[in-house]
Amino acid sequence: MASTWFAQILLVQQPGGYDHMGAYQASNQWRTMVAFLPTLLIAAYLPILSTLLNSDRLGLRQLQNRIFASLTILTLVLALPIIFFAPWLMRLYGEAFTAFWPILVVVAVIPVFDIGNLVLRNTAIAHGYAWTLIVAHLAMATSVILCGVWLIPKYLGVGLALSLLAGYASLLFVQYCFYRGRS
Repeated sequence: MASTWFAQILLVQQPGGYDHMGAYQASNQWRTMVAFLPTLLIAAYLPILSTLLNSDRLGLRQLQNRIFASLTILTLVLALPIIFFAPWLMRLYGEAFTAFWPILVVVAVIPVFDIGNLVLRNTAIAHGYAWTLIVAHLAMATSVILCGVWLIPKYLGVGLALSLLAGYASLLFVQYCFYRGRS
């Protein structure tokens, strides 16, 4: 996404920015690990959702809510050990990375929002209002850019992570508003 690219460019232009970018990239590997299982589980959601679309509206709504809640909780449970052990995990990359553990803490929270986004994205696609994803992604991009300009010069790598977290949170918020209004 162009806004993420913009925020990363903004980070590396700061003094010490490349060090923080390296720490962010290391943290991002843990983010991928947190999201792996929930992403696999969501793969079956769209086909099931599509079969229920025209037959059982109440069951469909209950399924959507249960999937959203259970995958969000699962992702949070998977993120908690990463958050708790962040200083020790970053030390695995070398002593110089130990100071960057707050980046890992923020980055580990991003999948909680991202998995919720995947559930709502599949819901939008199944219901035939994928166009709403354009608006939601514009909100995300705007949030990442505005937060990046404000946070990255002050907080460097943590600012980048917070900007992306704000972006994913705004994406979730906008998708949720569309979802609640249409179902």
